[in-house]
Amino acid sequence: MDTQYPNFFSKYPMKYTEKHVLKAIDKAVDDAIKCYKKNPEDQIYIKYLVQAKCMLDDYFNEKGINPEHYQ
Repeated sequence: MDTQYPNFFSKYPMKYTEKHVLKAIDKAVDDAIKCYKKNPEDQIYIKYLVQAKCMLDDYFNEKGINPEHYQ
């Protein structure tokens, strides 16, 4: 991870949990909903849905989960 504050993060490393991952995915979906409610004809909400999908794909890949097994 390239950061603007390498000294800070080396001294205070961030500890991320699965909860942080799920909150980030949830935020992307919430942003999509907000954009859709604001103006459904402006398809900017798709950007947030794509972001959420990519995040979900990365999450499943990292956990070694095949989502098709849960359908």
